[in-house]
Amino acid sequence: MINLLGSKKKILGFHENPNIKTFSETLNTDQLEAMVHAFFLIVMADEAALNLKMYNYIHEQFKGVGFDIKKAYVHKYASRADAEAYDLLADLNFEQKKWFETALRAMLYDIRVTPTSKQIEQYNIICEKTLNMYTREAIH
Repeated sequence: MINLLGSKKKILGFHENPNIKTFSETLNTDQLEAMVHAFFLIVMADEAALNLKMYNYIHEQFKGVGFDIKKAYVHKYASRADAEAYDLLADLNFEQKKWFETALRAMLYDIRVTPTSKQIEQYNIICEKTLNMYTREAIH
């Protein structure tokens, strides 16, 4: 029998990729660090308190590709310079950029947290600086 009342959790971001294991193997640690850095640039754009729902979303996305931000990012990667992160993200291949943008956009619009204007502005800066043609026209 079909469960019509069952929970249908929407799968967002990196988890949308049907070949997540193969996809995760295309990413190196530097690329993952740069992605995490970009996520946190957006989350902290308006210098407000860290939005727990967005933080949990980021953790789940990177856990899906085998990168635990709770163990490593805060202590090791938070000091990464923005320009260095942008350069690494600009060098992602098309598929990596597509999934990166999908996860970023989902954090802003699909987890039922209204992004601030500063977060949207930071998103647009990241898209421009990372030369991500897939995201160039995503949010204005």
